[in-house]
Amino acid sequence: METPDTAPRASGPGGDGASDGPASLTLGEQLSRLIAAENGEAWLPPDRAEARPHPGEARPYPAEAQPYAAEARPPVAPTPTPAPRFAPPPPAVPSSPPVTWGQPSVYRPQTYQPVVTRPTAPSSGLWSPPGGAWPPPYPPDVLAARRERRGAAISLLVIAIVLAVLATAGFAASQVSRRVVASGAVGAVTHKSATPPANPLALKSVLNAQTTALLVGDRAGFLAGVDPAQQTTVAAFGRLYANLRALHVAAWHLSAPGDSVPLTTSTPFHIQVSYCFVVTTCKAVYAQLSVTATARDGRAVIETYKPPTTSQRFDEPIPWQTSTLTAVTGPRVVVAASSAESSRLKQVLPIAVRAAKVADGYAKWGRPPVYVVYLAGPTDARTWFGGGLEHSTGEAIGLSATDIEVMVVLPAAAESRFAGPGTLGTVLQHEMGHVATLYGDEEDSGHDSLIEGIAEYVAYNGHPSWATYRLDNTREYVASGKWSGQCYLTKEISSSDVLTGSAAYGIGYLMIKRLIAKYGLSKTLDFWAGVEREGLNTLTSSTRYLGVSWSSVNADCATYVRHTLHA
Repeated sequence: METPDTAPRASGPGGDGASDGPASLTLGEQLSRLIAAENGEAWLPPDRAEARPHPGEARPYPAEAQPYAAEARPPVAPTPTPAPRFAPPPPAVPSSPPVTWGQPSVYRPQTYQPVVTRPTAPSSGLWSPPGGAWPPPYPPDVLAARRERRGAAISLLVIAIVLAVLATAGFAASQVSRRVVASGAVGAVTHKSATPPANPLALKSVLNAQTTALLVGDRAGFLAGVDPAQQTTVAAFGRLYANLRALHVAAWHLSAPGDSVPLTTSTPFHIQVSYCFVVTTCKAVYAQLSVTATARDGRAVIETYKPPTTSQRFDEPIPWQTSTLTAVTGPRVVVAASSAESSRLKQVLPIAVRAAKVADGYAKWGRPPVYVVYLAGPTDARTWFGGGLEHSTGEAIGLSATDIEVMVVLPAAAESRFAGPGTLGTVLQHEMGHVATLYGDEEDSGHDSLIEGIAEYVAYNGHPSWATYRLDNTREYVASGKWSGQCYLTKEISSSDVLTGSAAYGIGYLMIKRLIAKYGLSKTLDFWAGVEREGLNTLTSSTRYLGVSWSSVNADCATYVRHTLHA
C-alpha cells in the first residue's frame, strides 16, 4: 500500500512518474494545467494515463477491532489531478451511546496482565467496505507529508513558467495564486497602522469593511459588501460569519491580487485569509476564499462565493469554509462540530481540555496558542480536510508548520472496540501530541515509530491501561517472529497489514517509554527532535543527545520490548 509522498505514485498528471512530470509537458500544457487546478477543473493532456488519488491516512484501530479482515489495496479507479476523487464511501454509521471519561490509574508494571477477551467487530455489517474497494485503515498521517503536498508542486511549476514564458510576476500571480503563509503574527498584520481608505469601487473596500465588522460582531456590516440580489452568496457569507464568530475569531486579515483596482466588470478573485482563533497573535494560519466581485450603484460588491472542493492535495475544505458549525471553547481549546455531532460538544470539551494540558507537557519547541478540534461524523469525514477518513478515529492535519488542526471521527473514536479503553481521551491526547511535538517543525522528516511513539506516549499519559489493545497487537506481532528487533521502524508504520502497523505504533510507544525511564524526558525529547526536527540519523542523534551509540540504545530497547510483552 502506498502512503502519500513516501511511496511511489502512478505516472501521469500529478503522479511522480517521470514520463508525465512537469518537465515532460509543453509550457502551454503546464499553464493550462495550473489554471484548471485553480478553477477546480479536471485536466488531462491528450493520450495520457490518469493518476491515482493519494490514499487517506488515519489513526488505526487495534487490529482485533477491525471491521473487516486485512487485504491488499485493490486498484483505484484513475482520476485526473490536482483534485483527487475517491471511491464511493460505505453507508454512514449510526451514532454511538454517550462516551464516559475513564478514571486515572497508577501504572504498576508488575501487575500488567494481557486481556483475555478481545474487542469484537460490530455485527451490523455497516462497516463493511463496498465490494472490497475500501482497504483496512492504516496508521495516521505523516504531518510533514501533508504539508509537503500542500501546493509545493504548483509553487515550483509557477516559478518555472514565470521564468520561461511570462517573464513577469504580476500575470502569473493573478492566474495561479494559492494560499500565502503569513510572514509574521496575524495579530500584528491585522492591527497595523491605519492606511488610506480604499476606493469604494475596489474589492479592497469590501475586504476592509468585512474585517472590521467580523472582529466587532457586526453581522449586517459583514454582509453589506455582498450583493443582496445573490441570495445564495448572502447565505454563504452569513454561514461564514456565524462559523467564525462561533470559533472565536480574534484576528482576521484579507487581501487579494488586484483588490485595489476599481472594478468595471465581474472579476474573479482568490482572497488570501490570515486569521487567529481565540488569541490575537498566531503564525501561518491561513485559508483562501474564491469569489467574483463587480461594481454596482457606485460601490464594489461580492457576487459569488465558490467553496473549495474536497482535495487531499490541499487538505480542503477547512470545515468552517463549507459546513454550518457550532463551537465551544475552554482553556487552550476550541471544539467545533456540524449538526451531526454538535450534541456531543459539551461532553467532549472537558476531555479535550485535559488532553491539551497533557500535550502541553511535551511542547518543548513552542506551545501552540490554541488546539483546534473538529468533531466529524462519517459524512463530514468524507469531505473535511480532503476526506477519506470515515473509517478512522482521528487525524492531525498540518495545514502549515504552525497550524496543525485535529479532526476526531465519531462514533468510532467514542467506542472502545475501535479507540481502545480510553476512547476519546486516547484519540485526543494522541492527536494533540502530534500538534505539540510537531508545532513549528519545518524538517518534514517523514513517518516512523518515533513520530507515532511519542504521540502514543502522550495518548496513554496517566492511563497506561489505555494501551492494552495496542500492546496486545504488539505482543502478537513480536511472538510471530516477524519483528526485526529494530525499535526505529519506518515501512512497518505504513504497512497495509493491520497487525504490523498497529504493532509498529506499540513498539514506538515502548521505545519512548524506555528512553524516558532511562534518560529522562528532556534528553529523550532532545534525541527525538534530533531525528524528527533536525534531520539527523539515529546514530548521530543518540550519540549527541543521549551520549551512547544507537546500537546500544536499540539493543536495550529490544530487550525491554520483549521483557515487557513476555514475548
